[in-house]
Amino acid sequence: MNKTLVTESPDELYAVAEMDIKTVDSLLTLPKYPEDQMYNVICFHATQAVEKFLKGYIINNGKTVA
Repeated sequence: MNKTLVTESPDELYAVAEMDIKTVDSLLTLPKYPEDQMYNVICFHATQAVEKFLKGYIINNGKTVA
């Protein structure tokens, strides 16, 4: 059974990943949270960006992502 759960195109994934990176940059430039919370939020968005870039790359290279 081969189900693809990712419905976004690579370009859509890259665009959302770019938004995550911009969020990281914004939080580093203009902190909006106490320092301990800020780094948790930054790490979350950085992880999300990497995941989306990787999924986009995998799909772009002809593989399916569950």
